[in-house]
Amino acid sequence: MATDLSAWLKVSGKTLGIIGFGRIGRAVAHRAHHGFGMKILVQNRSAVAPEILAQCNATQVESIDALMPRCDFISLHCPGGGGKPQSYRRAAAEPDEVRRLSDQYRLRRSDR
Repeated sequence: MATDLSAWLKVSGKTLGIIGFGRIGRAVAHRAHHGFGMKILVQNRSAVAPEILAQCNATQVESIDALMPRCDFISLHCPGGGGKPQSYRRAAAEPDEVRRLSDQYRLRRSDR
């Protein structure tokens, strides 16, 4: 099956959704925003300090469901183990479930 790679090559001005905004999620946001001019949306299990969000002109949203339809690309940065909220386990363990929420994004999974 042929894949149209042009959608993957044009990221400038696109919106990147980051699920899990720890050290790695923040590094991805920095590179995406400052290196490629991407807009950054963040979903994290706890509130992110405004000064941290401001470093990448990022906006935090309440839930994965609120994040998905607004993004062109999604990057997961959350462990899939126990002790995490159900939405994080769903996102990390069941990418097909996440993929169903929007047919307009590309999924980049970086969990452990």
